[in-house]
Amino acid sequence: MMFEQPRLLQARSDGPKPISRRGFLNAVGATIPAAAGSSSPRAPLPNLIVILADDLGYGDVGVYNPDSKIP
Repeated sequence: MMFEQPRLLQARSDGPKPISRRGFLNAVGATIPAAAGSSSPRAPLPNLIVILADDLGYGDVGVYNPDSKIP
């Protein structure tokens, strides 16, 4: 009388099984939202102003210009 080997102990001789179309679409459908939601929004770049001036002293410019006519 022959006994069957348990399924866990059987040798694999068939090789890898091809993935079904439904399995592939399920994997892609689960991966795309995860990848799209994982990217963090980039912080906006700071505004940078470079002023190049010649023969300019510390008294020539200021934050609060008292000589300005604009309120």
